[in-house]
Amino acid sequence: MRRRRLTPRGSGNGESAKYYTDPAERPRWARLERPDGGGLHVSWEGAAIRTLGIWIDRAGYATEDVVAFEPATGWYDSLERAERNGQVLRLAARERAEWSVSLAPLLPTRR
Repeated sequence: MRRRRLTPRGSGNGESAKYYTDPAERPRWARLERPDGGGLHVSWEGAAIRTLGIWIDRAGYATEDVVAFEPATGWYDSLERAERNGQVLRLAARERAEWSVSLAPLLPTRR
């Protein structure tokens, strides 16, 4: 996965945005890191996870700024749009899809 830095403008300005990775990339991890090196590393396994959604809310819905990593089985929040793009997970009767998500804290490494 290519490393990308997302930096929405302003703090607490009431805006929110959602970004998605390209399904062809099939990312397997994401990391949220503070300037001191502390943060959170999220990883996932399973063929059903096709993309990563990154939701950033600048106090538009929450009372504070929020970032959420969302490993996803479809591309975009809209089922209709994912279906049009051929990017939706379909399961036959009694078919299973399995995946796991792991969280690891990152300890600060600098001041």
